[in-house]
Amino acid sequence: MKILIDTHILIGREFNRGVQGRLREVLRLINDLNYQLVVHPSSIAEIKNDKNIPDKGTLLSKIETYPVINPQSSPKDDDTYYDKVGKPGSEREKIDLDMLYCVYKKEVDLFLTEDSEIIRK
Repeated sequence: MKILIDTHILIGREFNRGVQGRLREVLRLINDLNYQLVVHPSSIAEIKNDKNIPDKGTLLSKIETYPVINPQSSPKDDDTYYDKVGKPGSEREKIDLDMLYCVYKKEVDLFLTEDSEIIRK
């Protein structure tokens, strides 16, 4: 089973911060079940472009240990998808919708996020 991990969870997991409560339990369960956490290429691009991340090289080297999915499709021409979730209003929202689109197109089995806006969609 492939589980796409949200950029913010990825940063929190690999940066020098602890993983909190329920998320820690979910990540342990994913590991115990031998499910595969995967990263979207847009997450890597978002991290590379974020000027607020200190020691970005170390963070990126940790993230490179995850398999990166190769999305077979893009939502940019899928009006049906945008009718359901709305058009992105920012670059960050575009990245979120690109990741969610992988679930919509069944390119991954699950999407692990704590972002209430993504969950709402």
